[in-house]
Amino acid sequence: MKRLKLSMQTAISGFFTLFLISSSCSSGTEKKANGSSLPTIDLVEAYDNRTEVSLSTFAESIEYIPLETVEKSLVGNYPSFYLADDKIISIAFRQIYTFDKKSGKFIEEIRGYGEGPNEYLSTKKSLEFNEEDEVFYVAKKPSLIWQLNSSGEKTGEFEIPTDENYIMGFSKLSDNLFVGYNANPTCNQKNKLTIFDSQGKILKTFPNHQSCIHDLSLGISFDTDEGRFYRDRGNVYFEEAYNDTLFYVSDDTLSAHLIFDSKNQSIPYEDKTKYPTLESRANFLQPSVIDITQQHIFFQLTTKGQTFNGIFSRETGETLLSDIGRTEMHGFVNDLDNFLPFVPQYATDNNQLVGYMEAPDVLAWFKENPEKAAQLPERLKKLGEMKPDDNPVVMIVDLKE
Repeated sequence: MKRLKLSMQTAISGFFTLFLISSSCSSGTEKKANGSSLPTIDLVEAYDNRTEVSLSTFAESIEYIPLETVEKSLVGNYPSFYLADDKIISIAFRQIYTFDKKSGKFIEEIRGYGEGPNEYLSTKKSLEFNEEDEVFYVAKKPSLIWQLNSSGEKTGEFEIPTDENYIMGFSKLSDNLFVGYNANPTCNQKNKLTIFDSQGKILKTFPNHQSCIHDLSLGISFDTDEGRFYRDRGNVYFEEAYNDTLFYVSDDTLSAHLIFDSKNQSIPYEDKTKYPTLESRANFLQPSVIDITQQHIFFQLTTKGQTFNGIFSRETGETLLSDIGRTEMHGFVNDLDNFLPFVPQYATDNNQLVGYMEAPDVLAWFKENPEKAAQLPERLKKLGEMKPDDNPVVMIVDLKE
């Protein structure tokens, strides 16, 4: 089963283009976490009290869209799926496809990978979908980003600033303002975030107050998901691995929004280069945000070779962590129709969660659960006729108001 939103430790190479930036601008304001006044997810308590968490706890319905499988529409590994108007956008390595949102019928490939005038250099999972504008981003050149709509039309372009430091991923703050994450693979990065305009001009930086030591004799490795941005109705949030704080970002302020409290059972920032492999990090608590809605924060907690999906209520402060047993990926129990568990990947601004399931997992479920399969509605029984190499089935969950 493919894991969703799991970081992959990857050597820095030409495949992951790192962008350089200047750190000479004045620093912005970073508001420090002030203890108990901030919402807190107690990871230790959540892990100790993990249980089967049902979809009906926070959701009211679920829809399944099998994506059409033809030779020109085969979705690549580890895809991300987004919803735009009447389309599903599928983004994988060097691949962008669109499918009809209702029928799953393949529509077209968006542009294409290559060096031609209308092709892109790379898709970047670190560049999130901008739902307010219904656009996504590809790199045309190492420092030139194209903004595309769901039909593949270029609706804008902008420059990533280049000079001294790495930028890995960014988010849009306003029409002409962006914030980028300053990667720190060699532990000498002085900035955490950089705000720049569409011409690549740096307007402000937020300093990196944390430090680490890197033994360069071991080579350079970097987690490409180490810093991520999240959007909710135009609000921008930022999370960095080896940091217990989820931040809210504006054009002049980086402020603590929520704390992941691991009781010192997570890897501290100063030791982030000491654990380069999944095996060396296995016994630590490793949280990561999936996405944010007005009511909830959906997150994952990885430890001891397993990943547990969790939900935090922004209204009540309650945290639930799902454990369904006998699997590496613990999704939410699907008690809405008693089908496969649900693992969220992305939250929309209109109160929906998006996930997907692979054909081999669907076929395995039908084989292992004949009695439950017999009780499914006809539209879901048909999924038992999938072929192992068919495209994924996109799942859209409507959340409770």
